[in-house]
Amino acid sequence: MRLVGYVREGPGPIDNDTPYAQSERIRRYATEGGHQLIAMCQDVRQPGHSLGRDGYVAMLGIINTDQVDATVIGSVASLSADAITQEILIWDLRSRGVRVISTEESDVDILAEPPLDPSRRLIRDVLARVRDHLSALEPPGPPPLAIREPPALQEGDVIIELVPAADEERRGSSA
Repeated sequence: MRLVGYVREGPGPIDNDTPYAQSERIRRYATEGGHQLIAMCQDVRQPGHSLGRDGYVAMLGIINTDQVDATVIGSVASLSADAITQEILIWDLRSRGVRVISTEESDVDILAEPPLDPSRRLIRDVLARVRDHLSALEPPGPPPLAIREPPALQEGDVIIELVPAADEERRGSSA
């Protein structure tokens, strides 16, 4: 299985589950399972900056190449300290066609489908209904493109070609 790892620094100044510890667990999981770890993305604090999601966005870019089967996280808590945000991120990853795997045994029940926790089940149900609602609003098939002959180019002109984003192509092909 082809994996991408994701680690995130905890929100508090003192957190026992460091990004290094998370990444080592992910590497061990991949090695022991005979999987191919394609990339490791991380979100860590930089001096003078707040903790962002650049690593998560980079991971999404890798996932959108369709070269990844699953994402491995150190723990569900590394996604966020908030259960609703955790569920949104899990839903986001799964909606992109990848499995979500945690190196923490205690996360098996959280990642189960359906989850054992009724509040998580409710959150997933709401997210599924939002997805269905948005799908119903999308026009069938790809958006129509106006095809016309380009004007004659002059020396020094720049050509800009608009192409659909990777996730728009995937969404169109899965409908």
